[in-house]
Amino acid sequence: MWGSSEEPPGTMEAGPPQASGSKNTIELNSNQLSVEDIVLQNKQSIRRKEQELEVSDTNAELVKLGNQVAILEEEKGNLQLSLVDFDELKELYDVKQEISELEAENAESENLRVTAEMKVVDLEEQLEKLQSSLTSDAALNSEMQRLIQENERLQQKLSEATATKSSSEVGSTESFVKTGSNVDSTESFEALSADAERTDLLKKIDSLTRENEIEKLMNNSSVIEEDLFTARHQLQNLNNKLEQSKSIDEYNEILNTVNDRELTILELTDKLNRKQDNIDALTSQIESVTIENKELREKLSVEKSKFDDIHEHYQIQIEEINDLKRNKADVENMLLNLQLTHEEALQHAKNLSAELQEAYKSLELLKNKHTEDMNMLNRRLEDVIEDLQVKTQELESAQVELNEKNMQLEKCVPDDVKSHLEGQLTQLQKALAEGEERAQAQLENEEVRRSG
Repeated sequence: MWGSSEEPPGTMEAGPPQASGSKNTIELNSNQLSVEDIVLQNKQSIRRKEQELEVSDTNAELVKLGNQVAILEEEKGNLQLSLVDFDELKELYDVKQEISELEAENAESENLRVTAEMKVVDLEEQLEKLQSSLTSDAALNSEMQRLIQENERLQQKLSEATATKSSSEVGSTESFVKTGSNVDSTESFEALSADAERTDLLKKIDSLTRENEIEKLMNNSSVIEEDLFTARHQLQNLNNKLEQSKSIDEYNEILNTVNDRELTILELTDKLNRKQDNIDALTSQIESVTIENKELREKLSVEKSKFDDIHEHYQIQIEEINDLKRNKADVENMLLNLQLTHEEALQHAKNLSAELQEAYKSLELLKNKHTEDMNMLNRRLEDVIEDLQVKTQELESAQVELNEKNMQLEKCVPDDVKSHLEGQLTQLQKALAEGEERAQAQLENEEVRRSG
């Protein structure tokens, strides 16, 4: 068909150059678009990877460090609790020391109380002895007064008898002879009276002898006994003389003896008065001791009240001590557990410190690696940018040439050829899109491999 005329061959000769120019233009445009898309995608991918690397690595390290800090804070809190428990144990030991001191003071107060009670008992015994001595001295004094009165009565009777005998001796011898029998009867009566009085005196002397035990309470009891013995001996001699002779001289001797007896009684009275003075002094001492005893009783009552209060306070403290003792074992076990926990915490802290140092080293290595990767990516990006710039320049020159050829082709290419070329261009664009997708997938795989 084309060979029947000259124009078709000419047309056929002109057709191939126009088709090849349109195809080159389409390829150049598609290449330019694909290169720009690839460059943009590479830039975006590089930025995204940089951000992901920075964020992921930083977040991971921050989370890890935060967890380690939380663990260390928890260990610090446990150590502070251990220190608080140690302070409580120290306070418990101080309280035990104070309780021991209070118990010692309590024992000392108890000893003082017992000593005071013994002193009060001794004072009461002394008071009873002094009161009994005072009673005995009073009885002795009354007995002495009775003896003095009895002596005065006997002396009066003796004086009357002496006066009667003197009057009978003044008379004449005749009357004395005549009245001899009467005198004999009178002398017999007087002898009987003297015997009765002598018996009374002997009984009184015996009673005085029986009272020697009472007189032994006096400081000068030995002297009194000697005086009584002398008086008894003198009375015995007087009785003997009365039995042998009843003359005026004998009566005078008896009178002298009675006077001596009175002197002895006076001496005894004086001694008794001195003893009474001693008794009064002892009585005043007893009163002062009684007052002192009363004061001591009052003080003892006050001390006893204080002791009761202290004892009650000590009982409360003892109960608290018992409670503390019951909790002592638990506290000691807790302390041992806390010590073990403390040691484990210290060991764990050392391990964490070592791990933290390793983490810091790993972080430093990661930072160095990240810096190296970033430098490498930057270098690659710079190389890609340089390549893109060269290709862009080539594309621009090709675009200029393509535009010129397009203008030429538009002038000489018919419509059916244009439609045919447009169909081919569509197919080429699809093929180019598929190639770009495959290139993008390969690029992502390469990035995944690098990140892995």
